[in-house]
Amino acid sequence: MPDPRETLARIRAQADAATEGPWEAEYSGEQGNCVLPPEYQSTREAVAVTRLLSAQADAEFIAAARTTVPALLDLADAVLKRHAPMPIYVLAEDCEAPDDHQHGSTPDGGDDLCWDEPTGEVLCCECRDEWGERVEHPCPDYTAITTALEGLHDA
Repeated sequence: MPDPRETLARIRAQADAATEGPWEAEYSGEQGNCVLPPEYQSTREAVAVTRLLSAQADAEFIAAARTTVPALLDLADAVLKRHAPMPIYVLAEDCEAPDDHQHGSTPDGGDDLCWDEPTGEVLCCECRDEWGERVEHPCPDYTAITTALEGLHDA
């Protein structure tokens, strides 16, 4: 599975390289439909021109994408950050090599853990089940975002 953060970074780089928005869709019976970034003054300078007179919806979609895509990237990135994987570690008292390993309590002052002995279990930082227990990672929200991004990996 492609790394979702790499896919988001690639799409964000494409959006950042494009002319600043918002863009406008302009319709002209002679020229067809076009998408104009703010500093362009005529359809000859348009970024995307469709010569089909019936493609006004296409031009409007392309123009809206200039501001919609960055907003969706921010949303996807926020979901991935909130639903990040959280590895689980062995309790320090159960550590097999206490003299050679690093131990410490969790950030919330919880159990003393052995940071050198992960259990192999990975939980979601955000999601909990109906009993308040953390759920396995990847959770449904993380999976929904990464599945949607898989099709965009090479786009």
